[in-house]
Amino acid sequence: MIGTDLHDRRLTCGKVMSEDQITAEDLYNYVKCPHRVYLDSNGDRKEKSEVNLFVRLLWEKGLQTEKDYLTTLGECEITDLSERRVKDAWPETDHYMKKGTELIYQACLEHGPYLGRPDLLLKRTEVSSYLGPYYYEPIDIKAGRGWEIREEKYRRFKKHYAFQVLFYRMLLASIQHYLPPVARIINVEGEIEEFDPLDFQDEFTLVLNQVERLVQGKESSEPVLGSHCAQCEWFGHCRRWVKKTSDPTGIFFVGKSKFRLKEVGLNTIEDLAKMDISQYLKPPLKMPGLGEKSLRRMKERAKVHLQGSQLSAEAIHFRKTDSRYTLILKMIRPGDWCISLDF
Repeated sequence: MIGTDLHDRRLTCGKVMSEDQITAEDLYNYVKCPHRVYLDSNGDRKEKSEVNLFVRLLWEKGLQTEKDYLTTLGECEITDLSERRVKDAWPETDHYMKKGTELIYQACLEHGPYLGRPDLLLKRTEVSSYLGPYYYEPIDIKAGRGWEIREEKYRRFKKHYAFQVLFYRMLLASIQHYLPPVARIINVEGEIEEFDPLDFQDEFTLVLNQVERLVQGKESSEPVLGSHCAQCEWFGHCRRWVKKTSDPTGIFFVGKSKFRLKEVGLNTIEDLAKMDISQYLKPPLKMPGLGEKSLRRMKERAKVHLQGSQLSAEAIHFRKTDSRYTLILKMIRPGDWCISLDF
């Protein structure tokens, strides 16, 4: 079956061993959705659906990317622990690190409640560590690129990639008492990408603390319904909660801005539909990043959602821009996606 082996491997560093364990995957998920972290440890398993086919295909792609990269290493001796579960993988990793093995694939690192499985542990010899005249560097193999261009202005390294590597570095520091000054990943093209871990260290510490509180159930967060949620096993649970509470994310494109809305008393879709926009364009109710255009759009969509009718009598129209045509869907019903097509 598609993804069966990979899914089993993921479970070895997920929530199978202990609900209170904190993994690199928790940090990755936190960047995408903090509530997912809470549910994975504290949610009712009966409300969790099966992993959908698309997500399984992504897992398969990630695994194939790893395998493809390993084939480029030639005669390099690789110790493969990918088939080991945690109870075996951590003791074996510890054994091979003390032995000074050159390269460990799918190692397992464990320290207290923290558990991680870096794709690679690479032996380096330029500095000694507690292990001997060498140390290990954690490297993840990614099915994407680490550095990305934002708004065509500046380059930024993906936070969810960085947090995972910093998590592995933290675990390694407890074992070998040394860390290299630079962190690295292997991207989808098989290229090495470096980033400065100090650029993320402060935020990583704060996020790790927040993840611990979510995993332990000391905080619960709230669902933030969005287009990415359909890939999550908790989608049905969150959608029911949003509908029951009339949460603002029940209308499209509200997203995390709902927390700013709630700070000024706009707690539901009904509140958005009847709000006086002018009151929220000046202190004390003005919200950072939410101007008149955004608020008017939210209000109109809230009305559509509640009325169950069309906002405009014109279903579609074409707009020509720079020799391109855009088909714009203007009639929006509750539950519809707003779609534009360029051609």
